[in-house]
Amino acid sequence: PAPAFELAERGNRVVSTYAPKGKMSKNITVIGPVPHAEMKTLIESADIYLATTLETFGIGTLEAMAAGVPVLGYDWGGTRDIVQHKVNGYLVRPGDVEGLAEGVKYIRKHRDKLSAAARKRAEQFTWKAAIDKYADVYESIEKETPGVSIVVPSYNYAKYLPECLDSVLAQTEPADEIIVVNDGSTDNTTDVIAPYLPRGINYIVKPNGGVAAARNDGIKKASNPYIVCLDADDKIAPTFVSTLKEALAKDRTLGIAYTGLHMFDDDGHTFGTNFPPPFDWEVQATVSVPPSNCVPSGCMFRRSMWEHAGGFKQIYAPAEDAEFWTRGLSIGYHAKKVTDEKQFIYRAHGGSASRTKTYHAIDMWHPWMRDKRYPFGAPSKRDALVNSYVDPLVSVVIPVGPGHEKYVGAAIDSILGQTFRNWELIVVNDTGVPLDMKVYPFAKVLNGHKKGVSNARNMGIDKANAPLILFLDADDYLDPHTLEKMLDAYVENGGRYIYTDYMAFGKDGPPHEEQCAEYDAQSLLDKLPHGVTVLMDTESARKVKFVSMAGWEDWEFFLHCATIGIHGKRLAEPLLYYRVDTGMRRRESLQKKEELKALIQGIYEPYRTGEKKMGGCCGGSSALPIIQAKRAIVGTSVQQNYIPDEDGNIMTVRMEYIGENVGSISFRGQHKVYRGGNNALHKFIDADGVDADSLVSTGRWKIISTGREQPVSQPVVPQKTEAELRAEVQAKMKKDREMLAPMPEIKADEEMGLFGMTIVEEPATEPVAEPEIVVDKKPVVEKKPRGAKKVK
Repeated sequence: PAPAFELAERGNRVVSTYAPKGKMSKNITVIGPVPHAEMKTLIESADIYLATTLETFGIGTLEAMAAGVPVLGYDWGGTRDIVQHKVNGYLVRPGDVEGLAEGVKYIRKHRDKLSAAARKRAEQFTWKAAIDKYADVYESIEKETPGVSIVVPSYNYAKYLPECLDSVLAQTEPADEIIVVNDGSTDNTTDVIAPYLPRGINYIVKPNGGVAAARNDGIKKASNPYIVCLDADDKIAPTFVSTLKEALAKDRTLGIAYTGLHMFDDDGHTFGTNFPPPFDWEVQATVSVPPSNCVPSGCMFRRSMWEHAGGFKQIYAPAEDAEFWTRGLSIGYHAKKVTDEKQFIYRAHGGSASRTKTYHAIDMWHPWMRDKRYPFGAPSKRDALVNSYVDPLVSVVIPVGPGHEKYVGAAIDSILGQTFRNWELIVVNDTGVPLDMKVYPFAKVLNGHKKGVSNARNMGIDKANAPLILFLDADDYLDPHTLEKMLDAYVENGGRYIYTDYMAFGKDGPPHEEQCAEYDAQSLLDKLPHGVTVLMDTESARKVKFVSMAGWEDWEFFLHCATIGIHGKRLAEPLLYYRVDTGMRRRESLQKKEELKALIQGIYEPYRTGEKKMGGCCGGSSALPIIQAKRAIVGTSVQQNYIPDEDGNIMTVRMEYIGENVGSISFRGQHKVYRGGNNALHKFIDADGVDADSLVSTGRWKIISTGREQPVSQPVVPQKTEAELRAEVQAKMKKDREMLAPMPEIKADEEMGLFGMTIVEEPATEPVAEPEIVVDKKPVVEKKPRGAKKVK
């Protein structure tokens, strides 16, 4: 209710369902929950409808617009989808009370035009229009033709290939397509495959790239919705295809279907095994080495899952299949062992990848495997706790130039893998051709029109919704803890922009650490001590912007920052992975090194001679992003890390750090890691109840309070006639007129979202015949209490 209170304090007469606790303005009338009919009367009598509460879709907003009442609101959630700024309402950035005050003036001046447009807009949201959209969705779903493509990747497995292909060709229900991918074999694979080619087998020869790449290349050529990837040293029983095809065709929610497994060796010996077990998501998503896995490599899966999840990744070999099953299922599919019959026949031999390669964990870019905050589509048995990204703290901007299309996937995957989740992603496509973003539908993609990297970054800056921004080149990627650690450093260093050391890597060798120089504003005149990947406040970036140059535009950008007092700070950890041999822009800059250096130093020569001084230290444009960062970081641990018990209950324990460390240190709980320290950011946490005792036992934490969310009771309101309702409204409005007086000078506090700014407004004008009423309506949401048991 703070925005309604603020507008009332500025002299506007406001009718609201509630007011800030402990505060009251003489210009606000609090009515509490009322019946729909009474609220309808209030809305119809209002001049402005205030919509600042975050909602997924604003029914109340549409009701107001249908009544011809323009909407004044925050530019987020459903309000953003419904209201058009300065067309049928007025929208401002969330928290911008000053903007709301300007919006009141604008609506007063243009109310007739906005009112007519609001009615017209509301008429678009009819029941038929909504149902037509649902109908379009159902009609767009193609009737599935359950065809099967079998992909057989082979690397120097010529001696096993005939047995494999014979088992495929002996199926009681033949596969619709068989594709053999020769992954750069040096044996006689081509000779062995020759007799099979007349039998309808497609043969692909490619340079060696690993089993993941071979499978992906084969699937790209496949033309059927069901895929089987069968290694060339394995076999399948005659009913394998028919059994699994039937299961996928019967259940559209299944992404993977598999059978029991039979093991044998080159000498014909058979082996008993309990693998694979019935599918269990909690087992599949457990972090272990070798990776925990329920699904054998020989299974049948939907091509759509492969398309939307992004395919197999060689980096996880030899567990590339287990990683793909886990990632693929997480986006909205289930898996099932459809029979215990051992229809997948696995060959155990000394040359198999499972025996010759080293396993490692597959959770590097899947933080949800560790903290159990699963993606919403994951087949978890417990209710998902859904993260909200509507009000991000960090906008990540990735410009994609020509030639970098093949690298951007790794950059985006590294953002998905961040331990800190409250971000938005803006991809600026400067290649001149469309990007395939099917795997990343959450990204906001802008068209850069091949105008260069400076223009692309500036477009990202303009579209950023978060108070903080991070630039990442498409051919680089981040360590999973980058955002979390940079945010900590940003807060601890008073809002100075943060840069890190990096791991340089290329085609010719493993990554090696490179250390950046410590920040010194004056030394920027000679050399930029860091790359473009920094975390800074967005308003500072908007103030400076990148200049179009032949190269080194990032050097000029940060020099400009220094001249106006926007300074940096080094975080001495290698959190950026920097490709040294893929940057065309980098090579172009080096070719023009002396020319560019002379140009930049010439522009900033007055700062070298002392004629001009660098801006005073230290941070960005405002203290607001620092406060938002503190709140968001703490809010992340409070809001997103709850773990429900078997009944869906959530117990939290508020705890205070009482140890001696000023800097933060880590404490590992059952489901997550807590950070504590004697500083504003890490002093308090909301811990899972299961971790409270162990934290107390360290001697560095104490419990402040515990509790569950309680049910919300709804008052019973007697129904009234329309005449009675209108009489009450008229009485309230008369009382409001009598209370009008010049608005006092106020100083807003932090709770109101203005953080100490002094606001002085002109006195309110005399009342007019039709009073102006701003209605702040918060809908009554029926909510299941966290402490209640589930009821089917």
